[in-house]
Amino acid sequence: MLASIPNHSFFHLLSLKQMAPQVKSYFRYPPTFEQDARWGLCVTGVGHCDVPPDSPFPASCHPTPYAYKWEKGRVLSDYHLLYIVAGKAEFESEASGLINIEAGSVVLSFPGVWHRCRPVSDIGWKNYWVCAHGEQLDRLVSEGLISPLEPVLHTGLNDSIKLPFMELLDCVGKDEIGSAYVLAAKTMEIYAAVLMSIRQQSTDRDKVIESHESSALDSNQARTLKDEMLARAIRLIWENQQPSLTVEELLKQLPVTRRTLERKFRQELGRTILEEINRCHLHRAERLLKETHLPVQTISMRAGFPNTQRMYQVFRRVYGLSPSEYRQKNSGHGK
Repeated sequence: MLASIPNHSFFHLLSLKQMAPQVKSYFRYPPTFEQDARWGLCVTGVGHCDVPPDSPFPASCHPTPYAYKWEKGRVLSDYHLLYIVAGKAEFESEASGLINIEAGSVVLSFPGVWHRCRPVSDIGWKNYWVCAHGEQLDRLVSEGLISPLEPVLHTGLNDSIKLPFMELLDCVGKDEIGSAYVLAAKTMEIYAAVLMSIRQQSTDRDKVIESHESSALDSNQARTLKDEMLARAIRLIWENQQPSLTVEELLKQLPVTRRTLERKFRQELGRTILEEINRCHLHRAERLLKETHLPVQTISMRAGFPNTQRMYQVFRRVYGLSPSEYRQKNSGHGK
């Protein structure tokens, strides 16, 4: 496909033939016009990169402000989506810290957020990427579908993501009238495919892991409690299939007043009802971070936290780590 792309001032194809092995980088930064913004999305750059092991990176001269060096990183005014289809990489941003990445991962960079990314030197990588800006992507952030706090999404090697990239690269080389609209549509198709892949990972198997692990933790504790009402409350908290359980909802299931139950919790366990519920939420989040590739936002909802920020606060207070840092330290998913 690359051989058929016409010569154009906005396109660049680099092959370092003097090097062994060969580094290949193709990218274009198409012109944008005011009327393109009516679609709510403008594509400002598209590319594909193949860097073999022990090759220099970055090997291509991108225009300002897209050019960068690892030592300095960069800050873009656009959203940048990078899909790694082979090799390994490392990514760092001011929001996430350093993350090790494997093939089958999508790396998101956000406007105004410092970041840097590079292949692991002795392994290399192959990737596709697109830069864009507009209210459609802003809406994904405001709705909590993507976040600078969770920049790496594990989608696996997925044709539903790769094929739109191939079509995007083909379209950007044709310079046809109205191509900006097609580029915008294909870019949103890529984002949709990424989010759909993440959602599909929320399988019944993950729910079974979450339910069994969390309910098993305090089942023995419930059996050892002498107070039958307290033991029943503990079981309801830990075996509850609706993660966002509140104290009020718990009390509706028990023939006891809040004052009496609070007294039982303090006397037997040394904590309040709410603290026990939060302990359950924390444990569920720990298990999902260790044993799944689910995004942090999804885990916070699954675990029962009211929002992602609350889960970050709890993990910082308890472990001194963000959820992403906790995952990287306690599982092999980020390595």
